[in-house]
Amino acid sequence: MICATENEKRDWLTAFHTVKSSSQLAYNLERVFLTEAIHGPELPVELRLTEAEYRFAAADNPDNIVFEIGQTSNGIPLIKGATVLKLIERLTFDKYADTNYLIQFLLTYRSFMSPMEVKKIN
Repeated sequence: MICATENEKRDWLTAFHTVKSSSQLAYNLERVFLTEAIHGPELPVELRLTEAEYRFAAADNPDNIVFEIGQTSNGIPLIKGATVLKLIERLTFDKYADTNYLIQFLLTYRSFMSPMEVKKIN
């Protein structure tokens, strides 16, 4: 490739490098997002918190969350019943982002708790 000036050559090489590295970045990010969608996010051992350190660290089990069998909304299992902590966790956990659930929660939470109780959970 022939460029008229040194600046034009530098600009062309910078643009080429940007396109090349951005497509590689997009590929790597997509691979990471796909892995997290299947297996969930994996934190380094030193960053993993116990249930005593972080109240939302409790694993899903029948004592804290129950799902509708065979029913999903956009691939996310529908909740039949859960503890308040699990309901809030599902609102804030990006793996289970569901606008329908958010709307349902905001329309119904006052039937089982007050806005101040929701605020205290933070």
